[in-house]
Amino acid sequence: MSARGELFTYADAAAQVRAALPPSYGVTRAPDGVIDVRDERQKLVCRIRVRVLAGGSQWLTLTPLRGYERKCERIRCWLERGGLRPSWQWKQARVPMVVDEPANVAAARVLQRLLEIQQANLPGVLVGEDPEFLHDLRVANRRARSVVRQMRAAFLPEPAARIVAELRWLGAQTGATRDLEVLLVTLDPATAELAPVRLLLERRLARARAEMTVTLRSPRAAQLDRTLTRLAQDAAQRAPAAALPVAELAAARIRRLHRSIVRAGGAISAPMEPQAYHALRKQGKELRYLLELFGLALFDNTAVSELITALKELQDVLGRHQDCAVHATTLRQLAPELAAQAGGAAALLATGAVIARLETQQAEAREHFESSFNVFASARQRKLVARVFD
Repeated sequence: MSARGELFTYADAAAQVRAALPPSYGVTRAPDGVIDVRDERQKLVCRIRVRVLAGGSQWLTLTPLRGYERKCERIRCWLERGGLRPSWQWKQARVPMVVDEPANVAAARVLQRLLEIQQANLPGVLVGEDPEFLHDLRVANRRARSVVRQMRAAFLPEPAARIVAELRWLGAQTGATRDLEVLLVTLDPATAELAPVRLLLERRLARARAEMTVTLRSPRAAQLDRTLTRLAQDAAQRAPAAALPVAELAAARIRRLHRSIVRAGGAISAPMEPQAYHALRKQGKELRYLLELFGLALFDNTAVSELITALKELQDVLGRHQDCAVHATTLRQLAPELAAQAGGAAALLATGAVIARLETQQAEAREHFESSFNVFASARQRKLVARVFD
């Protein structure tokens, strides 16, 4: 279940609940916004918490009363049939397409869906209560940039370049906040010596979030939805690959990107700088987005899923390597501030232990890289790519 809620709607939540349930059920809304649901015997069987976010989205979390779990599940089914959407649909980026559809039409539809997901999460990012909104916005942002870059023949160059620039700008405003959120989660709250570290990081996070919020409320951000929608429409008109079937363009891009990753990964040795692993990780993300957004829709699902599984394992290793590098750098930057605080000496020692642990985990990721990369770049995987995307 999503941390933000199980079901969501843009309509009046209480009215939708009443309309979706049988007439014999009673629905009342308490002053605190909780909706009480009573069955045909007027027994209180379920409580529904409603979170209303800026932008009009309302998130519902269903809590059964003890002994009424099955009735609560039935209520959830009625609500879904009544128009409330389950949380998994919030992230659903895949759109229907067919193999001989024009590439510009299909790619523009995927891009538009990603822009919708990005904009739908923006109000939740501004409220700042749930990190999941920021995570989903950033994923949609990266996916959208990847679609434009990798499927660039389906878009006119000038508007496509402006789309990437605007998306990169938005992504840049959120990076510091997300990195600090993830780092704070990794620190053990039970380690008393790390309390000053957590305090400094929380202050940095508050500043980063405040700066991000100011930027995201700016006129440029306010116009972003309309700007990107217009650019997406312009970019897909009369593009170089307008008449090319989407399956043909997607297959060509997947083959090329897979070859590039195999070549770049084969040149990596364990002592290399973190930038080499990070560059490979970014390429891996782009390939994964192509496979998820186009590969699963257009090609053999079983084969594409096998490729995605191998790629995920490689990405997990590269992701751990990069996270350790970023977190260790951030913690080292705290040293001057920690030294000036009460309890700073103990905090510095504890921080040093955390950095040492991160460096060990980073070294372990490098050790695991070869085995995970060998699976991804194996003869079986290369033959699979050649067979599916030939």
